[in-house]
Amino acid sequence: MLATGTLGKLVKILSNKKTGIVIVLLSIAARIILQLYFFDISGDRSFQLVAVKSFTEGHGFSILQVLPCNVDKQLYAPVIGWPPGYSIFLLPFYFVCGKNVIAAAIFFEVVSAAAFVLVTRKILQLLNVSLGLVNIYTLISGFFIYDFAAASGSDFCTLIFFLLGIYCALLFLKKEKSPAFGMVVALMLFLSSLKRYMYA
Repeated sequence: MLATGTLGKLVKILSNKKTGIVIVLLSIAARIILQLYFFDISGDRSFQLVAVKSFTEGHGFSILQVLPCNVDKQLYAPVIGWPPGYSIFLLPFYFVCGKNVIAAAIFFEVVSAAAFVLVTRKILQLLNVSLGLVNIYTLISGFFIYDFAAASGSDFCTLIFFLLGIYCALLFLKKEKSPAFGMVVALMLFLSSLKRYMYA
């Protein structure tokens, strides 16, 4: 009886809107801390960051290289190993951060972390999941260490657009949106594939 009463109180607390706000803020803070903890500029991200700088200097999405046989000769080789989406999305952050490409990438990670928490929460709410369960999921997902989030690259921010595509598709099906709204779904999925080939 005592356990049932305690469980009932816990459910009531978790189903409170004010509790939900606290959980969202706590989860966003935790997600940001995790993203920043695992942030680095090696691997895939290093090429995409250099491509941003080259683009703003008028050389397209490329990397400055020298020939091994002639180190005096410089050339810009196009970045073809990754789609240009990450670099394109990073451009506004690059200018906001005073053309500091590392600060821009960190700022982008912060925005992506907040968006992840909010978008996953909206998907669950659209599926009519109870507020208590939504709050529990939000709390767990905010503190969970995803292996792709720890990877150096565009995986995590790409996932945001993939989730937005799912959210828009559910909205399209549940709210009986006009057929033109299907273009929004297609756009979100296109933007995810523009940032990472694996989503194409």
